[in-house]
This record gives sequence, structure tokens and C-alpha cells, in this order.
Amino acid sequence: MPTERRTPAQVWREMQRGNARFVAGDPQHPRQDVDRRAQLAEGSPGASGPAVGAGHPTEPDTAGPHMADPRVARPRAPDIDAYEVGREHLRDAVGALLASSELISDEVAAGTLAIVGANYRLREGKVVPDVVVGQL
Repeated sequence: MPTERRTPAQVWREMQRGNARFVAGDPQHPRQDVDRRAQLAEGSPGASGPAVGAGHPTEPDTAGPHMADPRVARPRAPDIDAYEVGREHLRDAVGALLASSELISDEVAAGTLAIVGANYRLREGKVVPDVVVGQL
């Protein structure tokens, strides 16, 4: 039985609803509760990464959260804003994703794919969009 293809906007709304459940402490999967989030937040400066949601019937693919660049995780001088460094890294990652894949770029141009670069606030459990490429 064929499954209906979802739009990027539908996938993004589904991801937002899941994040709202997570923030509220009502997860659908084990070890995703408020206590686990607090435990993880103690040892992590945060995370960010592009979330790729294609309009297909599977669970949304994610390329984040991640801290791939060791310069982002390393302590830095007080005059450097870690949040802004993370945002710049995130935007670079989204740009690299588009530049490295003709397939992804074509799907974004066709409106069947969107990329949301978001920062994940681990202590709150909240995903905050920073850059959106494509139509949501």
C-alpha cells in the first residue's frame, strides 16, 4: 500500500511537535526525559546542526545535533561569543550541505526538501531554528 509523501512543512511541524513533547517531559521514546536531558546538559556546552526533513513517509532524517568541529567545543577567550561561533558554524554546515550535493540542491529548488539549521538548547531541550533553506 503506497504511503503519502509528506511536504517539508508537514515534516517540520511533526519535528516541532516532537520537540514540544520533549520539552514538556512527555517523550515517546525511552531515555528522552527531562532528567536525562539535565544529566547530559551537565557535560555539554550545547549542540547544533542542520535537520534535513524530506517529504517522504519515513521518520525525518537528521544531520544534527552535532559538535563536529573541535574548535566549537574547546574553551575560548572571554571576548568570543560561543553562541555566535556556533551559529556561524551551523550556517557554514548548511551551506556545505547544499554545495556538496546536487541532489539536495535540486530537491530544495523543487520544493520537495527544506533544510532547517537549528540550535539545540540542551538545558531547555528546545530546538531553535536559525536558518531555513527551502519552503516550510
